[in-house]
Amino acid sequence: MHVAIVCFFVTVLAGIVKGQSLHYTRYSTNDGLMSNWVTALYQDAEGLVWVGTSEGLSRFDGTSFANVTTQEGLPNNFVSCIAGGWGGARGMFVGTYDGAVMVDHARVTPITTMRGNISEALEDQRGTGWVVIGGRLFSRHGREMRDRSDEAPFDVLDIVVSPNGALLAAGSGDLVELG
Repeated sequence: MHVAIVCFFVTVLAGIVKGQSLHYTRYSTNDGLMSNWVTALYQDAEGLVWVGTSEGLSRFDGTSFANVTTQEGLPNNFVSCIAGGWGGARGMFVGTYDGAVMVDHARVTPITTMRGNISEALEDQRGTGWVVIGGRLFSRHGREMRDRSDEAPFDVLDIVVSPNGALLAAGSGDLVELG
């Protein structure tokens, strides 16, 4: 008897779960996205979604896309990373295969101290900006850039701030914590 009741509820619940479907919309270049190869996503304080692609940067307002490319000031159209503004700066940090810029709405301001393939960027709780350029780790506080490769002596592939506030750098079989 208990088996029959359990089987009944499993059958009913399976039917309920199976009957639910998730609606989604797929966006592409046909909708105005710069490229179908998406490399980075970022949502700004206004709720706009910025999409890094292999052909430039697209801003999505929930309805349509507006695009930023080398014609508007990107150092390279291949966007490799997007991070929030540093040091309270408005806008966001955008890294490309050939340097970085700050983007505030559609205004693009070059960061002349950063050249090369910028693959990762973030700001920690102390306001220090961390950047991976060509596999090497750099920190930026204010206008001062510091090469931190001696503290992460390998090709850095990814960085993140740990729950205790320290930076974790990973790559080439290594994981180091910089306090």
